[in-house]
Amino acid sequence: MKKNLIITASDSKYYDFVKNIWLKSLKDNVNLKDIDILILDYGFTEEQRQDLIKQGIKIYSCKKDGAVVIIRYRDCYSYLKDKKYKTLLACDSDLIFQDDISELFKRDIDQIKTVCEDIAPPMNEFVFSNKVFSNELTKEMRQILKAEKMVNGCMIVAPREKFLQICQSMNNLIQNKSLFGPDQTLLNYLLYKQGFLKLDKTYNFVLTTVYEGFNIENGVFYDIAGKKIKIVHNAGGSNIFRPVDNFGYGPEYNKKRFITYHLLRIFYRMNFLTNLFLRTLGFFK
Repeated sequence: MKKNLIITASDSKYYDFVKNIWLKSLKDNVNLKDIDILILDYGFTEEQRQDLIKQGIKIYSCKKDGAVVIIRYRDCYSYLKDKKYKTLLACDSDLIFQDDISELFKRDIDQIKTVCEDIAPPMNEFVFSNKVFSNELTKEMRQILKAEKMVNGCMIVAPREKFLQICQSMNNLIQNKSLFGPDQTLLNYLLYKQGFLKLDKTYNFVLTTVYEGFNIENGVFYDIAGKKIKIVHNAGGSNIFRPVDNFGYGPEYNKKRFITYHLLRIFYRMNFLTNLFLRTLGFFK
């Protein structure tokens, strides 16, 4: 067992992407000398499992009895409770690594580290309106989160003990584990309540919500200053709003959808100006 661990989750449907895109980009770009790789298995075939194991990947079989974005916290805790890893990086599998991020395991190792989104959907209000949490907890969540940027919980770095505490809270406080959204709201509440280090967006560059845009050259993503982005995240539930076609890793992938891309830029600027106006009037005090 190595000192640190990277965790993601997948099933047979997304096996090809995880193996040929997510994992390949990780191995090509990240110094894994002190880092193990774990995939939570929510339905791989036995052939797929064995293929990943042969590549040195740790596989943990899980029961898919809810939304994976929620139950993965329960299963992370189950796997990690008797493992002595020092620092953990938990991330979604719909992203690519374009540069080394092993420095995240070496600096500020006592802190939780993650990225905040530039523009976020009204996720919290959707969750609150569905009365997922008690009235008392909902009131406290509203108070803590009302003026904060949304943490994107799809890439989080944390020391083992703090990550296990998050996993326990997520499992205990979300009773209905099939709902959409409560994991993101609860994670934001927990992080803002206890404190965390905000990382530069290059460590979780969300294509659908980043404000200033990006460029693509030979399949590689760069920010508007021309710097290669470390982690590119193709988040979103619908391809309609995704500004990139054929997302992947390599020169044959990643073609910008110019109409969608520029429409998103216009929307984000309007959203920014609206929020600025409301803050000026004191709506977010």
